[in-house]
Amino acid sequence: MNDFLSKPFMPQDLYEIVEKWVPDTEGTSRSEHTGKGGHMSDADGTPPVDIEGFRAMMREVGIEEIVDTTLEVYASEAPSVIQRLEDAIAAQDADGVRSAAHSLKSSSGNIRSDRFAAMLEELEQLGRNGKTSEATAYYTALRAEYDAVMAYLAAQQAR
Repeated sequence: MNDFLSKPFMPQDLYEIVEKWVPDTEGTSRSEHTGKGGHMSDADGTPPVDIEGFRAMMREVGIEEIVDTTLEVYASEAPSVIQRLEDAIAAQDADGVRSAAHSLKSSSGNIRSDRFAAMLEELEQLGRNGKTSEATAYYTALRAEYDAVMAYLAAQQAR
């Protein structure tokens, strides 16, 4: 057993778990493409959000029409969550770091912003373990990825 999924779950949750472990065309699983902490390599040329992958996933479950609205909602709500995260880091509030990172991790994973979601998962763990000074140091890299995600979404919406 390599993973688990607790009930209740959405079809896209199952899809994400299966996709993570199914070999790609090179014969390696997505989990083998990740580096320390589950981060996908920036050098692999993937965009910060896999919009087409998200669209395909929603098409498979019959709800492709929600993609654009979901991305718009994410782009409008993520800034307030990132602000909560910044406030928690500034206050050295480990539970606040954990909570905000968890919240943004889930929605980022849903839209297929895999690198950012993996970084948020790592930050969530730092908060869970009370490592606020490490969370503070890690935040710079996380913020750069967040900025890349938001810029990419803005560019896609402008099309």
